[in-house]
This record gives sequence, structure tokens and C-alpha cells, in this order.
Amino acid sequence: MIEIIRPSISSAYEALWKRVWNYGQRSTDSRGDAVRVLRRVWVEIARENHVYPQNCPVPREIADTFAMGLLDDDVAYQMGANFEYAYGARIREEGALDAAVRMLKGDPGTRRAVLPIFLSGDPRRAIGGGEVPCVTQVYLTIEEGSLEMTVFMRSNDVLNAFPSDVYGFRNLQALIAHDLGVDRGKYYHYIENAHIIEHSSQDWIEKQNRRVE
Repeated sequence: MIEIIRPSISSAYEALWKRVWNYGQRSTDSRGDAVRVLRRVWVEIARENHVYPQNCPVPREIADTFAMGLLDDDVAYQMGANFEYAYGARIREEGALDAAVRMLKGDPGTRRAVLPIFLSGDPRRAIGGGEVPCVTQVYLTIEEGSLEMTVFMRSNDVLNAFPSDVYGFRNLQALIAHDLGVDRGKYYHYIENAHIIEHSSQDWIEKQNRRVE
């Protein structure tokens, strides 16, 4: 397993995309795009920082929209009604988010506070060519009085999706921690398939390389 341990989203992001771009295996994904891939990547971010990276090809506004889809009930359900899946709606199905918070309040040592996102019908939809979630589940635990969060991803576009994914879930972590009356702890992000799509990324990456020369 590849481990990237950094104090902030920005530093983790830079370390991750450089690692994938420079050392990833070149292959072709299911859509026919040329990609560079690293398997089984574990990212750990310290508790203090959840500022969105300034040096990123995806604007902050997109990350804020994604975060609102996780944080706000009405926005989450609206996104869920307009898209095949939406993370904010999925974590609220059958009251899962509320139940996880109640579990943690009643038993801070519980190991059962899991928010499922990839559901039983998704493999069948994937066979039919439909879109399915990249995130499979979110695990919440209280360690030494702080709420820690682990997000498990089957696949992650590390250049264009990783920053907003982490930024959004870190904001959700802060919201849940506030509801529980505890500090926000460390954030963990596990990626089974960490990749960069070559044709849509090469220009931006070449500009970054020229910037540091």
C-alpha cells in the first residue's frame, strides 16, 4: 500500500498527483481514456486543516457546491433527485446519517457508524452502462475525544476530483463533530484505483512543471 501523510489538503493533493503522474502505470480505462494509475493509496490528513488548494485546475466554487450537497439536507435530496446518485442523498437514505450520529452520541466507542454509499443495485446499473458512485462508504469513529473520518473510494480522479472530494467530506466531518460536541480529528482517504486521465491533464501538469523550474 502507498501511504501519503500530510498536514493539509493542499500538501496531500500535490504529493498525490505527482506520485500518480510520475510513477503510475499507464493503461486504458473502461471509457477508453489513457490513464496513469496507482493502486491502493492511503492518504492521511492532520486534524487542523481543511482549506481548499489554491493551485488546482478545479475552481473552489465547484468544491463549495459539492460540499453543500453533503452538508445541507434540502440540497442533498435535490441533487439525489436529479442524478443517478448523489453522496449527500445516499448517506441520508433510511436515516443513515442521523442513525450514525445517534450511535456515536450513545456509544462514543462504537465501530458501527458506517455511512453506505455504494448500494446493492449499483453493480447491476454499472453493467448497463450507468454511472455509479466512486465512494463506497464513510466510516466515523471517535478517537481520544475527536471525530475521525475514513472515506473509502473504489476509484478517484486525483487531479480533478480528489481536492473537492476531500474538501467536501472534511466539511461534513466538521459538521458532525460539532453536532457531537467533539473536535474534528484526522481524515483518512483510501483509494483502490488512484488515476489521472492523460489527455485532460497534460497541459495543466506541464504548466506546473514549468512553474517550478
